[in-house]
Amino acid sequence: MLKIFKKFNTKEYENDTALVYKQKNYTYKALAQLVFAQHIKLKNIECKSVAIASEDSFDFIINFLSSIYSGKEIFLPDDINKLKKLQTGCFVVTETPKEAALAAGRNVLPEISADDVVINFFTSGTTSEPKLIKKTLSNLVIEACDIIEEFNLSRHGELVFSSTARLSHLFGLTFHLMVPLCGGFVVNADRINYPEQAESLAQNTFFISTPSFLEKIYKHNIIMQTSPKFVLSSGSKLSDEIFSYLENFSHTTEVYGSTETGVIAYRKSAKSHFLKKFKNVETRQDKAGRLVVRSCYFPEDELTTSDVVAFEDSEHFSIIDRSDRILKIQEKRVSATEIEQALKRHCFVENAHCLKIDEKLACAVVLSDSGKGHFLNAGNLETIKVLKNSLKDTSEILPQRWRFLGEIPENARGKVDREKIEKIFLTKLSYPLVLKHTQDAKSAEIELVFYKNSNFFKGHFDDYPLTPGVVQLFFAHWFAQSCFEVKISSEQVKKIKFSNPIKPDKVIRLYLIDEDKTVSWEYFDKKSGDKFSSGIFTKNKGGGLV
Repeated sequence: MLKIFKKFNTKEYENDTALVYKQKNYTYKALAQLVFAQHIKLKNIECKSVAIASEDSFDFIINFLSSIYSGKEIFLPDDINKLKKLQTGCFVVTETPKEAALAAGRNVLPEISADDVVINFFTSGTTSEPKLIKKTLSNLVIEACDIIEEFNLSRHGELVFSSTARLSHLFGLTFHLMVPLCGGFVVNADRINYPEQAESLAQNTFFISTPSFLEKIYKHNIIMQTSPKFVLSSGSKLSDEIFSYLENFSHTTEVYGSTETGVIAYRKSAKSHFLKKFKNVETRQDKAGRLVVRSCYFPEDELTTSDVVAFEDSEHFSIIDRSDRILKIQEKRVSATEIEQALKRHCFVENAHCLKIDEKLACAVVLSDSGKGHFLNAGNLETIKVLKNSLKDTSEILPQRWRFLGEIPENARGKVDREKIEKIFLTKLSYPLVLKHTQDAKSAEIELVFYKNSNFFKGHFDDYPLTPGVVQLFFAHWFAQSCFEVKISSEQVKKIKFSNPIKPDKVIRLYLIDEDKTVSWEYFDKKSGDKFSSGIFTKNKGGGLV
């Protein structure tokens, strides 16, 4: 029996709370009953591998534990299409019965070896192609136990682990499920999706999130009724400003690692410029200055990362740059990181990301309030000219393609979504300037402008330019998918109505409502109340054998 899960499937602790879900407590006994019932179903499936595609964290936990005990190889795709590309032949599981199995008696789960359980994660790294990362359950358990010891979590009593991260990602699985299971803590299975939900976190909460989400808490000035005991950030670098803000009310930790390596190092203070490696992780540099890691958190002997580092001593190091962010353009080496940092120093820029598109340097920029004001007054071409001039002392090669976005797209891991940015550039369509974006669990409102020299205005009534209906539909569809993380076919749209024309440079609002099977949209003018267009998208359905 898998004794490494401290309380699970053990009679001594069967009445202790294991999960909290939709304001209901589930004991370890109830959890074991649900897992037993589901593991029998999975065991009877002929497929040797199972892909867990559960959006709901509760369903994911039941399916994950059931798959472990059913003897299946486990795949954890964050996007089912990645699994289809690899043609794994997995059986895809999504939902689980939450009550039916509770009436059954206590059943004994089979004994298993953690070394024999194979778990497959997906990462695309710096490309859009899915890359499979294989680990064993032993790798994850050893990592979780080391985290508990490193952070001395056992002395803090009954912690409740809440997260914004998906369990299909190693970061989410490690901290939101493996650590509490191995430490005997409580899992809050209601995933935090919006900053407003963080207001009601309990004082004994271990809150797991990403820099982008924590930045929203900071920007929206979210007042937490009771401050979480711990805040843990991972996925990308947490800015010192936000780190300092979080330190005012919680013990804050930034963890550095990757899907391939697991955790590597961490820092516990915004004032610290160095990361401290975990006790059981060995680190060194290769000839190119890249970090090389050796630990029990992955099957390989050692792994070389893309990060160029500088060591302060044997325990501490800082990240200088990523070797894969050196772009070769026009036979010259260009540091994407240096250009981004230079742009961020300009008063017009809040955030930026550079990449190579069709052998050209491309730059996605989020404008500051002053940058947006300049854009509205002078136009996008003049704004690009100002930003290019600011880069002349930084790089010989300047960005040739530009996109101004409301935010730099990030995936659920908190990393820049390169695939999404590439799609934005490859659409060859001018994106509207986003002035403001507010959102909660079921609705979103985006204030935006279709500016006058957008490419879709050319030829569309030169004497009286209007925003084409197909453009309105395209961006309603794009924002609906982005805001609610749902898949929608642009062809499955109904009740389309075009009421009034949208003229260039007019500040308008796009209002989106997320329903059970649909997302409705409406462009309108908040001041006058005029409606421009509206419609309803139908969500795609998933599941099946891939």
